[in-house]
Amino acid sequence: EYSSPVVEGNQVTFNYHSSSPCNVYLAGTMNGWDTTKNKLTDEDGDRVYSTTLTLQPGEYAYKFATVEGFDTHGLAVKERK
Repeated sequence: EYSSPVVEGNQVTFNYHSSSPCNVYLAGTMNGWDTTKNKLTDEDGDRVYSTTLTLQPGEYAYKFATVEGFDTHGLAVKERK
């Protein structure tokens, strides 16, 4: 089981599950919607692809970009106090 995003202080880990191997990137307001800047990796071969970013408090919209298109996930990180 996985969840996304996982927020620990300013460290935010984004996870994406795929039923088959793929190239997946994080695109959102935190990186100017760049679909190539933040590639997710699957270090342990469980098909859960992840990337961790350091983000300032705020709200961020994001999508996972794959070869197949976009998988929309709305707001990622809410204001942290």
